[in-house]
Amino acid sequence: MDNGGKDDSFGSLLCHMCKVKKPVDEFPYQTVSKHCEHARLECLRCVVKYVNEHGKCPNEKCDITVDKEDGMVKFFQAKLDTVFVDYNKVLEKRTEMIKSAGEFISVSTITGNTEWLQYKPDMKIADLKRDVAQKLELNEKHLRLIYDDQNLKSGAKLSDYKMGPYSNIFVIVPLYCVPEHLDNVVFDLSWEFPDVNPDFLDATCFAFEKEEFVQVIDWTHPTNKYYLKDSIKQSEKNVTSAGQKTGHQTIHVSLKAVPCNITHLYFTLSSWRSPSLSAFKNPSLKFYETSEENVNLCETTISHALSSQAVIMCSAVREGDRQWQIFECSVRSVVEGNSKRYNPIRARISELIRDGL
Repeated sequence: MDNGGKDDSFGSLLCHMCKVKKPVDEFPYQTVSKHCEHARLECLRCVVKYVNEHGKCPNEKCDITVDKEDGMVKFFQAKLDTVFVDYNKVLEKRTEMIKSAGEFISVSTITGNTEWLQYKPDMKIADLKRDVAQKLELNEKHLRLIYDDQNLKSGAKLSDYKMGPYSNIFVIVPLYCVPEHLDNVVFDLSWEFPDVNPDFLDATCFAFEKEEFVQVIDWTHPTNKYYLKDSIKQSEKNVTSAGQKTGHQTIHVSLKAVPCNITHLYFTLSSWRSPSLSAFKNPSLKFYETSEENVNLCETTISHALSSQAVIMCSAVREGDRQWQIFECSVRSVVEGNSKRYNPIRARISELIRDGL
């Protein structure tokens, strides 16, 4: 049966239940029952949820009864489990499997890649970091270990953080380590506009000296000479009109000109009028050299809906004389506040810096 859903011509369809455009592989290839005689207008997630709750086809014009134990429903759930892996469930199952072999701790990257190490309460974090780097084939000096929202310090031990066996540690590595020769770069922040009630997002850079806020760069403060020596500039020239699909704002940074007291730069997207970012799809960041716009040095996208007014996309961090490193902000990155009310965002960034995140 042909699909009657609205084709976006970019490989996405509009689900008639949750009203969200999704990739075509998130829709069923056939109706939930062979007795259904309608187009497939609902996404897999909505079909499975509706059948489990109501025991019938989710199409508003269809009265076909569907058992939640039906083979097609189970097939749809299996496909969902493949597309959206719940790494917490995977971790729980793997924990149960190895408990009989002794006491371990697990270390996981943001992508869900997990390794297991023998648990030793007196083990030093520096030794743990070395073992993690070897297991995951990462550069030891670049990675961070996070447990219970704390950045683990190399001089401490596992027991200092009250870490028991079968605990899980998250590994954060930089998206990009900026080489010394690189100077003029661009943080290009973009988003997809809502289908209705179009609004704009604002790209903002917050400059910090350790935990202390120094200056903000945004559309009303596009540069600053006194604190930042004009080293950071916000440009609105690439903003696409709300009638089109994608909006851009860029922040240009001369890394070598950033005053030496500035240790952290945080880049955010926040709504202007909308109460949340949930209507804006795929907030994204691209990082490239000014002279090579088409060569992305790193990029990241937040694909899930955001219920807050702002999201911290990434940070650029340097410690002492070390090179700048670009980190994706996956921990506590969703925050209230916008360009009319920066205080909540500034407070969250201070917390992240204090906690080493």
